[in-house]
Formats: sequence, structure tokens, C-alpha cells
Amino acid sequence: MGKGCHPLSCACGYVVPMRFVVASFCVFGIVVGYGQRQCLNVAITRLVPPSAKNYSNECPRTNHSLYGEEIGGGHFLWSEQAQGYILASFFMGYFIGQVPAGITADLLSGRYTYLAGVGMSTLLSALFPIIIWYLPWYCVCAGRTLMGIVQAVTYPSTGTLLAHWIPPYERATLGAFSFAANSLGTVLGNLLTGMCISYTRYWPTAFYFWGLVGIIWCVGVFTFVHDSPDKHPYIMQEEKELLKRDMIRHSKLKVPWKKLFSDHGIWALIIGQIGHDFTLYFIVTNMPKYFRLWLSSIVSGKICDYGIKCKDWNVNWCRKAATFVGYICPSVALVLMVYVGCSAPLAVTCFAFACFSKGPHYAGFRINHMDITINFSGIVTSIVNTSGCISGFLCPIIVSRVAPNNRISEWKYVMWIIFGFATVFTSYYFVMGRAKRVEWDVPENELEEFREYKRKHEEEKKLKKERKKAKKEERKRKKEEGKATTSKD
Repeated sequence: MGKGCHPLSCACGYVVPMRFVVASFCVFGIVVGYGQRQCLNVAITRLVPPSAKNYSNECPRTNHSLYGEEIGGGHFLWSEQAQGYILASFFMGYFIGQVPAGITADLLSGRYTYLAGVGMSTLLSALFPIIIWYLPWYCVCAGRTLMGIVQAVTYPSTGTLLAHWIPPYERATLGAFSFAANSLGTVLGNLLTGMCISYTRYWPTAFYFWGLVGIIWCVGVFTFVHDSPDKHPYIMQEEKELLKRDMIRHSKLKVPWKKLFSDHGIWALIIGQIGHDFTLYFIVTNMPKYFRLWLSSIVSGKICDYGIKCKDWNVNWCRKAATFVGYICPSVALVLMVYVGCSAPLAVTCFAFACFSKGPHYAGFRINHMDITINFSGIVTSIVNTSGCISGFLCPIIVSRVAPNNRISEWKYVMWIIFGFATVFTSYYFVMGRAKRVEWDVPENELEEFREYKRKHEEEKKLKKERKKAKKEERKRKKEEGKATTSKD
């Protein structure tokens, strides 16, 4: 396509690369999904009469109302247990829908799977006020479960699309940019939903707002996002040739379930996800400051991509180093937070550092599946996300059991449990994780070529190590000769 007729060309003549557009719509899709799921979490304060909560008076508390006034409850007499079922039912559907979503995205279409999921979620978002008004609370549970099922497409579809569009040397940056959008979605979902309800004084407005945003996203994706560069009508020829040269060719293969589940690298991702989501769900569920996680993930991704492309860093160790920082540092910061007593500034500082240091995880572990498999990226993403749902169930239960009175002494146990989870699961990933493409991802007719490529690549790595060693010895020899000459003088 010529530059003059490109729909995303700027006045200065610069054309936005389509792989950046695809990654941006993946981010936007995750934000839309989180906004639609957060609606009821925020609106429930307007639906149900307020109830007394069990708070400790260890530290003085100051009540600050939103926009200068208290937001009261509504007239829906849902019990605490019913409210818990309503809010938790989303994750039940999310758990159920993961693997089917991954299979559909990989074997059929990442683009249409994403569109169908967000489209149905958008319709449900618009219908939720009617469901809440006219149907009993268990029908609301059913609606939330259905929303969880259709929103399960989000990450598998993102994984499939990125695997088709993002070259290896931009994988950490654009992968972290996309997969870490849950932090942006959490912030904007709570903020914009709260603003809609507060300014209009009418809780259904939030559901209609996110329904409208969902429609805009669907139109944009249908127009600008396609499954691969070959199918895209607006991609510039230069970018298409670049991606054709640097990307691995994709094939429609039968899913090798036995080989997939017997692969140590896949199990490292599954177990690592449980540890990651335990920390993540704690941050999301119990504390609000979260936006800086997304920013730090982009910075970390840029550093990893620069090191891999320009400094010849080992991809495997680069992924593991980013993951180590993203696991351990937040856990240490959360432990320190409960030892600062009632000092709010110190507690906020520790929590801010926990959020920021969580970001590198998205440039490491979170995109590691694209190093292992290209053809089954969506399926692996869905399996890994399914294991992460275990943490979503466990985290609130552990918090409610270990810290029922919200005392600092109780929260110390909670933080040490999180630290223990992070340490154990990170250690497993650190030992068993890998960042090399596996043979079961390669078509049989390309297997010999793939093995030959691996052999040559290993030989090149060995030669590079030998050259580095020789250069190091040469520098050492020259240094010793210089010292000897100086001593003679």
C-alpha cells in the first residue's frame, strides 16, 4: 500500500508501524476488560446498604469521603455471603474459559476470538443494570460467571497476536507493554467507574460507559488488527518485509498435548504463574496504587530488548533475571511495609517500591511462552493463566483467615506467606525455566532444518565464548607486559 493512502500516516509523513498498532489495541482490550469487570466491584457500594466492617484501632484512622461526601448504599439486600459469591463468580468463569479460549485463538483466529470475547462482554456490561434490577442475586452471579468465560479470551488472544506480529528483538518491550496492561486497567477501571457514578449520581452510567468503550474497541480492532502481517491490508511493504525476514513462519499444527504437559519449561511457567499471581492478586485486591507497575514493565522490557539485540545477552538468563527482580523485590518490600508500624509515609513508600519492582516480571516470565512456542502461544498462555486462577481463589481466603481483625501482627504473617510463595515458585522457575523454542512446536517437514539451525547456533555461541575468552587473555597479557615494562623503567 502506498504511503499517501495509509490511514495511520501523520501530517509529518511518519507511518505508525502496524505491530505497534496491534500491541496498542491489545493493551486497550485488556483495559476494557478490566473496566467492565471492575464495574460491579465499585458499584456494589451504591447497590447494597453499608455494613459494619471489623477494623483494628491499632493505628488512628481518618475517614475521607469521595469528592467531599459519603457515598451511601442502595436498597438491594444482598447478604455479605451473596456479595462474596457475586464478586468471586467472575473468576470461576475466567478459570473455565481459559483453555478453550487458547485453543480457539491458536487454531482458528486470535483476532476473531478477541473480538467475540470482548463483544459479548460489552453486551453483558450494557445488560447488567437490567439483570441487577429485575433478577435475583444468583442470576447476577450467573451473569458474572458468563462475563468471566468470555473475558478469558483476553490474554490467550493477546499471546497469539503478539506471537504473529512481534519480532524477537522487540518481544520484551512490546510484550511487557501489552501483558502488564492489567495494572493500567485496574487503575482506570476503578477511577473512571468511580467518576461516572459520583458525577452522575446514577450507578448504571458506569456499565453503559464501559459498554460504549467496548464498542469503540471492537470497531478499531475490526479495522486495524489482523491475524498476521500477510493478511493486513494497511501494512507498509517495508514493515511486511522486515517481519517476514525476522519472524518465524507459523503453521497450523495438531496440539501435542502429551509433549506440552511433559515439558519442563511449560511446568516452570505454570508453577511460576501461581507464585506471581499470589503477589499480584494481593496487591490488586487489598491495595490501590498500581499504575507505576505498567511503567516499570515497559522500561524493563526496553532494557532487556536492548541487551539481547545490541549486547548479545543470553535470552534465557535475561528472562530469569527480570523475573527474579519482579518476584523477590516486591515480596521483600511488602514484608518491610508491616514493620514500619503506623508510619503512613514509610508504608506508602514500601508499597510504591513493591509495585514498581513488580514490573520487570512482564519482561521476563510473562513473555517467556513466546520464546518456547510460536504456534501454540495462545494455548500455553491459557494453561498458565488457568494455574494463576488458583492464587485468585487462595489469596482472599488466606487474608481473611490469617488477618481477620486487620491487626499489624496478623498482617506480618500474611506478608511472610507471600514472601515464602514468591521464593519457592521463583526458585523452581529459575532452575527449570528456559527460553528456547521446543521441537514439538516445529512441523515435521521442517524438523531437520530446525535441528541444523540449533546446531549452528550452538556452534556460533561456542565460538563467541572462545573469542571472548581469547580477548580477555590478550588484555590480561598486555596488562602484565605493561606492568613488567614499568617495573624495568
